[in-house]
Amino acid sequence: MRLLPTLGGCGIVVLTGLLARELGGGRYAQLLAAITAAVSPAFLRTSMLFQPVVFDILGWALLCYLFLRYLNSNRNHYLLFFGIALGIFFLNKYLVLLFIAALAPALALTPARNLLTRRITFFAAGLALLVMAPNLIWQVANGFPVINHMQALQTNQLVNVQPADFLSDQLVMHFTGLLVWVPAFWFL
Repeated sequence: MRLLPTLGGCGIVVLTGLLARELGGGRYAQLLAAITAAVSPAFLRTSMLFQPVVFDILGWALLCYLFLRYLNSNRNHYLLFFGIALGIFFLNKYLVLLFIAALAPALALTPARNLLTRRITFFAAGLALLVMAPNLIWQVANGFPVINHMQALQTNQLVNVQPADFLSDQLVMHFTGLLVWVPAFWFL
């Protein structure tokens, strides 16, 4: 039961190092980033529980990596892989759509905004929709049970979560990252 989430956690660590490389970091930066992810309580905890959370984090990390690889190499196959990965990770958790909801307007503010109108982007989106289609069809056929599920979560669980507690939990869960982030922002 723990093998798949553990492999997902290992993937997060590897992708964190690869993301550091894509952002121009040398071996030290890559190693520091990977170690920071490896010892982060947030990732250690989620990597031992058979829940969709670890695969959601893995999906976001992979999408970031594929997108950065595309931006750095301008090779279209990274966008196609991005579309396929988006579709697959959508099947895990719909939250991955927030990544797209943040990426599109952010991209519009950069010189890479022409990507929003390129044919390859629409082809990648089509691949994502093709992978998502069975789930979307099932949702429509069953009256969107995800909406009822979200309402039940709001009523039964999320009412017990206070915003201040949530934010402090994030700081605790990502404490090892703070040890790197704070000095990095200072030097930036």
